[in-house]
Amino acid sequence: MKQISFNDIPEDVYKIIIDYIVNHLDRNDFKNYTIANPKSLLNNYVKSYVDKTVLNLHVTEYFNFIDIFATENKVYMQNKFNEIYKYNLSLENHNFYKELIGIVVNSNYYNYSNTEKTIIYDNLSDLIPFYSTHYPRTQYYHLIDRLLNIYNIRGKNQFRISFMIFLGRLKDDLIKHDIDMNKTIKIIINVINSFNWENENNII
Repeated sequence: MKQISFNDIPEDVYKIIIDYIVNHLDRNDFKNYTIANPKSLLNNYVKSYVDKTVLNLHVTEYFNFIDIFATENKVYMQNKFNEIYKYNLSLENHNFYKELIGIVVNSNYYNYSNTEKTIIYDNLSDLIPFYSTHYPRTQYYHLIDRLLNIYNIRGKNQFRISFMIFLGRLKDDLIKHDIDMNKTIKIIINVINSFNWENENNII
């Protein structure tokens, strides 16, 4: 009997199988499938799941990072970050957070088109509307301060909800401007990483 591979089945059936692997089996099962069948990564439907999985991992890692920071510092989160910002960051990382949001967005850190940079800038500015309205020289530092303030005042759950709303709006704006999903997710991950002051790649 001829051995049948996934390449031999109709696309709609293939999608059903991939949906089942992702939604009903362990995440490692999907990973193991792509390792065993590397050509599957050429399939756009599989790639979309890979992109979503990678994004979810970055979101989870960031939430865990902030949760640990909150547990260690409690109501003094913002003060502790201010101390870290002033005394514990490398010069390159310090300069990243010291710069105006617009300068960071237009730097090589966000190595994207002008349209994509504008979308990123607008969404970051909307994250801190008070600062953006009353303080034209708003630094990237203020984005972190605002996020920690939400966690500090409103709690863990509201912080997560607010953060996911922010990411959702950024995603929607990018898609509305015909940015493909793969590029959209790369941009979102880039933004998430910029909020982690321990990320040594946050330099301009």
